[in-house]
Amino acid sequence: MKAERVDAARVIALLEQARTTGPSGLAFDADGTLWAGDVGEDVFETACASGMLREDAREALTRVAVAHGLSTDGSPSEVAHRIFTAYRNGAVDELLTCEVMTFCYAGHTVDELVAFAHHALTERKLAERVRRVLEPVFAFAAKEKWRVVVVSASPQAIVAEALRIAGLDVAALKGARAAVGAVAIEPRLLGRVPYGPEKPVVGKELLAGHDWLGSFGDNGFDVEMLRAARVGVAVHPKAALRARLGELTNVVVLE
Repeated sequence: MKAERVDAARVIALLEQARTTGPSGLAFDADGTLWAGDVGEDVFETACASGMLREDAREALTRVAVAHGLSTDGSPSEVAHRIFTAYRNGAVDELLTCEVMTFCYAGHTVDELVAFAHHALTERKLAERVRRVLEPVFAFAAKEKWRVVVVSASPQAIVAEALRIAGLDVAALKGARAAVGAVAIEPRLLGRVPYGPEKPVVGKELLAGHDWLGSFGDNGFDVEMLRAARVGVAVHPKAALRARLGELTNVVVLE
């Protein structure tokens, strides 16, 4: 069965029809859903190009590079970019790449990363890439006092700054997180990356006490999160999600 193509008004109508008594909540993916493009990649590519990554990340980056037969020559930024290029060529797993793009800022403070993210996302015109088609949904959710959360595989600090730039107010956010020491980011993850099957697990945590009314995503690894809600909304779906829409009975397409 082909997923229905809808506008924002129809999405709101479907959410109203599906709602139950008691508090409701909506869960959104970030990259590709709330805005075009990927803010984790935006900041990472800018960091690599400017040589921003520090020696603190070298050992962890080297382990990934060696495991995939990649050269470890050059600066940490060059090694990290080499891993990313291999990912783009299909030689490095996407989830592992998300991990690399999270712990690679080792040695920087969180404040330094946020400031750099603001610079990179402003330079890459994030504010112009926001999915304005979702504005009526956010406005209606605020009016109805629905809990709105974001679940993303990009670094949490970067997504938080992207939300500020985009002017999107959410109740909670969970993204990929690196451990943070007494002063600086460490070259290791804190917990698991909210990716694929982990997304509905995180969504249930963030929406505890609320009926999971709607999910919004754009890619194949959002399928499990879309399925978890009463109404799933594929926002400008990529080919990987379009190929799997037939698996879902609760999904409409918003473009």
